[in-house]
Amino acid sequence: MHPGEDACPDPVEVHQEPWPPAARGVCGSSVTGEAVAASPVPGATPQLLVSGVAHRSPGLLSAVTSIQRLNTTGGVAPTGPCTTGTTVSVPYTADHTFWVKA
Repeated sequence: MHPGEDACPDPVEVHQEPWPPAARGVCGSSVTGEAVAASPVPGATPQLLVSGVAHRSPGLLSAVTSIQRLNTTGGVAPTGPCTTGTTVSVPYTADHTFWVKA
């Protein structure tokens, strides 16, 4: 842990929707990002480099400067027509790496 970080457990929720992407620590710290680069992945949601542009609350995510979304699988919207009033879940997996200044 770095000075000023709380002693919260590690779990972090990462949200792509609604846009912009954001991550929230279990103890309330958060970082909102802006996508600065994308790399297509056939049959999967793109890999991303996200710059941390806004932080909220001290804690695990308060010093994050960049987030990488790597090794994506799934997440591609289904083909075919949409049905009004129907919600479709599109599962995906990815590895998220959080970067801070040294």
